[in-house]
Amino acid sequence: MRKKMILNKFFWLTLSFSVGGLSFFRDLYISQPHWFQRSGSLITVFGIFLGARKFLSIGIRELIKDEYTIDGGNASTDFDKINNEAELNVISCYLGMLLSIIGTIIWGYGELIFRIIIHI
Repeated sequence: MRKKMILNKFFWLTLSFSVGGLSFFRDLYISQPHWFQRSGSLITVFGIFLGARKFLSIGIRELIKDEYTIDGGNASTDFDKINNEAELNVISCYLGMLLSIIGTIIWGYGELIFRIIIHI
């Protein structure tokens, strides 16, 4: 159960937007940009987890073993499942990179972004 939640891309996206949104509105309420900027570090970490979805699902040991398997390992005829899983890994990787970039920008410049937004 916990592993399925950790591997779910929507979990990481929801968590990232929740942390960013809640911290922004909290800072908006108290007119101080402290927590919004700090939320950028968490969004970056969540993005890294999302991008590492494949590594988290099979583990580093299996990933390395898979890279050095010459005979191709076990053959599977469920090509739809393989293609769906590959597509999820690619999407998760791109979303993870995007979240990491957004989180890093908020982490570094969150105070300035906050001040610009509240003065609009």
